[in-house]
Parts: sequence; C-alpha cells; structure tokens
Amino acid sequence: MKKLFFLTLIGILVIFTSSCSDKTNSGSTGNISVENISIKDSTKSYICSIELDYPTKGNKILIHRIQEWISESFDGTFAGNFSDKDAFIKYYFNKNVEDLKELSKDYGTLSDMTLETRISIKKIYETPKYVTYELYMSSYSGGAHGTYETHGASFRKSDGRLFNWDILNNSINSEDNKDVANINDLISDALKQEFKIRTSEEFEEILFNNYLELPDNPPYFTKDGVVVAYSLYEIMAYAYGQPIVTIPYSKIKPLLTTSAKEVLE
Repeated sequence: MKKLFFLTLIGILVIFTSSCSDKTNSGSTGNISVENISIKDSTKSYICSIELDYPTKGNKILIHRIQEWISESFDGTFAGNFSDKDAFIKYYFNKNVEDLKELSKDYGTLSDMTLETRISIKKIYETPKYVTYELYMSSYSGGAHGTYETHGASFRKSDGRLFNWDILNNSINSEDNKDVANINDLISDALKQEFKIRTSEEFEEILFNNYLELPDNPPYFTKDGVVVAYSLYEIMAYAYGQPIVTIPYSKIKPLLTTSAKEVLE
C-alpha cells in the first residue's frame, strides 16, 4: 500500500513539474544562436554582397520561421534544407549575380557602369520574449540613381509569431476615440519631425494621396520603440528619402493589443 502511495505521489509530482515547465516556456525562451555568414563578388561590371545573421539554434519553430522570413525577403524560392546555411546563402547569391550579369549585357561591354546589389539581414534586438531582425538592401541597376530600403520583423519567441499591423487594438485606434491619439496621428507627427515639416498642410502636400496610410512593411520592435518603415515611393517622392520613424513605446502602447503589450513587458 505504501509502495502504491509512493508511486502515485511521484506521478503527481511529474505531472505538476511538467505543467509548471510548460507554463514557464510559453512566455519566453533563451537567446537564439546565430552565425554571421557573408559572401561577395566584385568585377568591373557588378558588385554583389550578402551578409546574414543566420539563426541556427533555439526554439525550433522560431528558428524555422525566421529562416523562412529571410528566404522570403529574397524571393522565397530556396527549396533546400534550411539547416544548410552555406547552400542557402550561395543559392540567393548566385541568383543575384546572374541577374546582375544579365542586366549588364543590356548596357554592352563598353559601358563603364558598375551595377550593384548589397543585402544585409541582421539580428538587431532580442529580449526573453521576442527577437527582431532588420534588412538593409541597396542596389543600382542603371539610370539616374539607385534604390535602397530598410525594414524589419519581430517574432514572438514562444511560438514564432510574426507581428504585423494586427498589433493594433482596433477598438481603441479609431478616429472616433478622442481619448488617445490614433496611429496615423503618431506616425504623421513623427514624420513631420523627421522631415522638419511644421504644419499638417505642408505635410499633406508632399504625400502622394494627401493622406497617410499604414505601410506595407510590418512594424517591428526595438529597444526604443516601434519602427514604422515605408518603402521609397510608397507615400512620397524619392527626393525625401525612405520614410522611416520610431514611435516611442510610451506613445504607442495605449493603442496595442494585449498580446503585443505582454511581449513588450
């Protein structure tokens, strides 16, 4: 009887310990491991370079989701094993080199133009609850000027969730709610400060549609706040540069959903 009671007690303790362990791991994980890998080729007609903070160890679901996002930041056509980081970077590097070679043929062998593609994808911030990656891309394919862009992505570490504009609480973020500034107000104010624009009238004049929409790029979390990154030509002319601003947490937190707030705590 004592033996039966002892075994039953052990079983209860095992179940209790497992439950506590699952609960602890659901909210946070340790830092992920990354390996910095890079590849570059430079000729008279082109320059191509790729540098990646490639995730290698951590929550398997999270690691796979980040690897997928990196792949899709190129064109998402890599069909190999994500664990083979060398095959991964060589695949996308070779694709970009081939594109540059084909493009250089259009300008002929007498052209003195050097075409260019540079891509950097780095882990820029990590907490026990989320990790943030940022991409920087610049390219020149002929013409008056090149192009460039910075955008990023934040992933919840417990399940790999990629945060998008669904971080906003729609019941609060409404023009009908006068208690808090809505997201468009916050972004407009930040952009006006960034471009040293004094009035709303001046700001509306430089916008293509005279009003502001959320960017196609998702927001991402950093140490200082939520980054909002528009692409070139998305809302204003190239001459202004890429519209990208950081909204402090003290201003944007009232607009966020509970799940977003929990990750930021």
